[in-house]
Amino acid sequence: MGEGLPVALILAEHGADPMTVITAVLHDLEDVGAQDVAMEFTSDTALRATFGDAIVDLLCEFTAFDRSGPIPPPETTDRRVLAIKVADRLHNMRAISCLHPEVQGQITGLRRPHHPAARGGRGYLP
Repeated sequence: MGEGLPVALILAEHGADPMTVITAVLHDLEDVGAQDVAMEFTSDTALRATFGDAIVDLLCEFTAFDRSGPIPPPETTDRRVLAIKVADRLHNMRAISCLHPEVQGQITGLRRPHHPAARGGRGYLP
């Protein structure tokens, strides 16, 4: 199921409630290929019948947050959605850090930091 399980594990290790952990498992269903288990859940109705309204509503909120352009203010976003997003990013960074630096650059689109703050330039960081 893609990266859902590692993200859910990160959240479980940090004491997230079961609804958040289940939502994390499902958070990338739309990104999973057609040959995967996700094909069982091609409709909102099937997801709701299997996981319940509360989890699907949280999943929809996460998807909307994840696809929004500018990041909405944290005070207007469910904390569980923010937790899933942070765990997802943490998992991505852990996965990328295991790759050769050249491959990391291809994935991120960066070969080296361009901004002085990213290079530890004086005057930008405390």
